[in-house]
Amino acid sequence: MIEEIILNAKQLSKSVFIENKYSRWYWNIIQKAQIREKPQKSERHHILPKGKLMFPQFQSLKLNPWNGVHLTLREHFLCHLFLTKMTVGEAKRSCVYGLMRFSTGIDKCNSRQYEKAKTLFRDARRGCPNPLKGKPGRKWSDEEKALHSIRMKDAMSKAETKKRCSLAKLGKPGHKPTEQHRAAISYAQKNLTPIQRKRQSDSKLAEKNGVFGKCWVTNGETTLLIAKSDTIPEGYRHGRVVKKASQTT
Repeated sequence: MIEEIILNAKQLSKSVFIENKYSRWYWNIIQKAQIREKPQKSERHHILPKGKLMFPQFQSLKLNPWNGVHLTLREHFLCHLFLTKMTVGEAKRSCVYGLMRFSTGIDKCNSRQYEKAKTLFRDARRGCPNPLKGKPGRKWSDEEKALHSIRMKDAMSKAETKKRCSLAKLGKPGHKPTEQHRAAISYAQKNLTPIQRKRQSDSKLAEKNGVFGKCWVTNGETTLLIAKSDTIPEGYRHGRVVKKASQTT
């Protein structure tokens, strides 16, 4: 029965696996594991890998119990290592990613094995273009835009959402800087680099300063930004109101 399972698995694997010494070592481990008792410390391994580029149709071990085998931790690592040497192309890249994920557990591999897995992982990624790089995202249809607009308006009209947004704008109450902190700020301001001084100078120019030639006025509740040449509205005065978050005791 076990020999038939191994034979059938080998027949199915010929579409992906190549025959070499690593594939022979791989099947030897699988065959020995099938006829022995379950090890005390073991992990279940997919005989035919479940990757999308491999054998995703046999991913479920409940539906395909023949595709699962209990291996020791070391055997499990070795099998994943052998898979990277008995595959080519996209299948090899998939196996390398599997080995990289498998190698993250400190208790599952030593430093040399991890270095080997890391090297294989980087080699597999080298020259592999990102399929999404440079491609625009999917455009929304008019129906999707309208539905999203309705949902956002409904969410923003709720009192709870308004309160949460208001508190987010206020931010967290700041801490009082220490004397050491004040001295560090003073030193940094007095010792600006030429580039920093140029930025400060440019920020005072009208074309680079959004509030150049304008001033803040307030009536105690709301704040407006008006041109300095404009007349201050009735009930307003120069200044800017900054609300503080109420503290509960």
